[in-house]
Amino acid sequence: MIYEKPDSPFTPGRPVPPEFFVGRQREIGEILARIKNAFGRGFLENILIYGDRGIGKSSLAGFAMTVAEMELGAVKVHISLSECADKTELIEIVLRRIFEEFQRKNLLEKLGEWVQKYVRSVGLFGVLQIEFPRGEIDAMAESFDRVLEKVTEQMQQAGKTGLVLTFDDVNGLAEQRWFGNWYKGFSDGVAVRGTKLPLAIMLLTTPAQRRRLSEQQESLMRIFYPVEIGRLSDEEVEEFYRRAFARVGFEVRDDALKIMVKYASGLPAIMQEIGDAVFYADEDGIITKKDAEKGILAAAEEVGRKYLAPKIYDAIRSERYRGILDKLGKFIGNSEEKGKFNIKSFRDALNEDERNVLHNFLRKMRELGVIESYPEGGAGAYRFVNELFPIYIWLRSEVTRKVKVK
Repeated sequence: MIYEKPDSPFTPGRPVPPEFFVGRQREIGEILARIKNAFGRGFLENILIYGDRGIGKSSLAGFAMTVAEMELGAVKVHISLSECADKTELIEIVLRRIFEEFQRKNLLEKLGEWVQKYVRSVGLFGVLQIEFPRGEIDAMAESFDRVLEKVTEQMQQAGKTGLVLTFDDVNGLAEQRWFGNWYKGFSDGVAVRGTKLPLAIMLLTTPAQRRRLSEQQESLMRIFYPVEIGRLSDEEVEEFYRRAFARVGFEVRDDALKIMVKYASGLPAIMQEIGDAVFYADEDGIITKKDAEKGILAAAEEVGRKYLAPKIYDAIRSERYRGILDKLGKFIGNSEEKGKFNIKSFRDALNEDERNVLHNFLRKMRELGVIESYPEGGAGAYRFVNELFPIYIWLRSEVTRKVKVK
């Protein structure tokens, strides 16, 4: 009899579905408190959610927006700003996404003529044809608080409480001085004019993007309520796996679960990759330790291909450098703090040839943006710029040595 496998419950590269969301209770509480304040008092709330790539910022924001929609009567809109070149283009993208969400919620026809005049037609499958005259969109960019005030007023007349916007994929905008200046001016304008605005905006950034935004506009960070995202606990990772596999009727053996949790290391991106790889490694709906081992090795290659191989391994050709990387992977695997290491402790694991090029290796890794000095850890201490880096190097070292996962 051929085993018919269901669809995978895992979503590598995409935010986790709300039904699989685990943990982050403190962060969710903080975000929802700010959203409630925005809706209750009619004040703009700026929330900065920051953490390394793959740590779960989009999933957290998505879950918080879903709760706000269900419990607070919010209209939620997720907006990617990856291709914004200037503020008029940003405003057009934001308004377009808001109108599309109104259409999806069957609110568009309930709103006033001000909104509907920009909708030229509703095409096949409800796709909106929206057109903003250039002169008008330029004016909207200069008085965006008034535009959003009008939008939220009409939205409330249609029975909704407030608006939650998530600005994701800021990427290049963090390098642009105009973005920080515009956003600070927009927020200050709301406060100075006393604009009634039941609106919460969540800006998602990495720590590096947060620093760059602050450098471009020194006062910008003062207007945000910061929410830092770290790793999930082992208990939360275990709950995630149990919930995901149970969704498709799979049994997970305890020894298999243990090593999946170990190698996921509390990072949502890695959790998804491992879960998906283990799911496809299984052949009978029972996740055994052998399935988990096979899946973890496959996940190591997938993580490297997607995230880090071009940045690290493709740039480092020296066999001695690669030998250092493999030993660093083993060192990381045995360390309690996988994102940090100290040269004094690590160099003893190297042979003489590797020790002779260690200084150049570290310089190369700094140039590639992989590691940075960590003064708090003392002399010779380093930390990885992104938490995905040490996990991949760790997994890659396991594959390279063909050591059975324990």
